[in-house]
Amino acid sequence: MDRQAAGSIAGSGGTAAYIEKFLASFESGRRALISGDADAAEKDLLKARSSWPEYFDTDFLLALTYERLGKQGKAAAFYKSYLNKLKSYYSGSYRISGPIIYNISDSAMLSYDEAYRLISARLAMSGIDLDRVRPAASMPISFVPAGIIALLCAIYMLLRYLVAPEIRKRQRVKNPPEGFWVCARCGEENPVPALECQRCGRRRSG
Repeated sequence: MDRQAAGSIAGSGGTAAYIEKFLASFESGRRALISGDADAAEKDLLKARSSWPEYFDTDFLLALTYERLGKQGKAAAFYKSYLNKLKSYYSGSYRISGPIIYNISDSAMLSYDEAYRLISARLAMSGIDLDRVRPAASMPISFVPAGIIALLCAIYMLLRYLVAPEIRKRQRVKNPPEGFWVCARCGEENPVPALECQRCGRRRSG
């Protein structure tokens, strides 16, 4: 995430600090989990969760993190928390952050029923009954300072205009139009016979 862009959108003061805290922690935690450093992922993702409790993807990543750490009970609690928040999202309970979450999420986001089915089956493999699991505790959104509205709006702007385009580009790289390949660096469509990108000169991979 571009911290300079975060500062230019959010301005200075407390709101900018909130944005820095969430985005830096979430991205750092996600990268740590991908790289296999579950201890670092746990620390960063818990920080991100405290900054924006409603963002359910953080709970899902924490569940995966605790699985990596061998703490299946905690993983189950965060899976349950993820499902509860996902259900609240689909029911329209997140009146402020719901539209923001919608716009920054990709089209592959699971429905509540599908997510419940998959997670329930996953936990059952470890002998855990999802219906008997208590969700991980979190701060009620009503106790979040009023500046959360400005925070969420700024997060939306950052993720929509910086992260979402990158996600779309990666999807195009994986699923190019017939007869073309898409450059992973600049997103340019190139005819299959071409070995280098006609825009940036990057050699075709794969």
